[in-house]
Amino acid sequence: VWILDAAAAPPTLPALQAKRVPLVSLGSMKVAEGDDPNPRTVRVPFTVSGGTPTRGAFVVNVSSFNSDQRSDLVTINLASGQTKGFIPVDVTGNTEPAMGDVAGFGLNAWALRGVMTDSWVGVLEVGDDDPPPTINVRVKKGTVKEGGRASWVITLDKPLISDLWVDVQ
Repeated sequence: VWILDAAAAPPTLPALQAKRVPLVSLGSMKVAEGDDPNPRTVRVPFTVSGGTPTRGAFVVNVSSFNSDQRSDLVTINLASGQTKGFIPVDVTGNTEPAMGDVAGFGLNAWALRGVMTDSWVGVLEVGDDDPPPTINVRVKKGTVKEGGRASWVITLDKPLISDLWVDVQ
């Protein structure tokens, strides 16, 4: 049972404000990992719509969703009239294949002053650009008696930075 006490409610809704609060929307993008182990800065876009800010600021939590488990807070200060910009994210490369591991960063924003967040989630996907290793499987012993142990030798032509599962049937 719901009971509504509407005695203090005005007869009509209030008028909309003439000046709306600008909305910040985070973008998403995909980049190749690269081979350089030194960090490079990737610029993830954002837009401001629904009015131009006089001044404003918002914070972005940049969290990796791979084995690094890195998390950084970035404060973005908006200039008067700014309608777009970029969030800096440092990305490092390597020469080792990831074999299906998802690499990248999740971006979550919240407003500090003068703006509100609209699309407050963004993604920077870092694609692995290293070729997978060649997998060689050979039988260790040609013949095995019934009940004996069968074994194989599995080799890779280069190291991996993630687990690799090999099913033998």
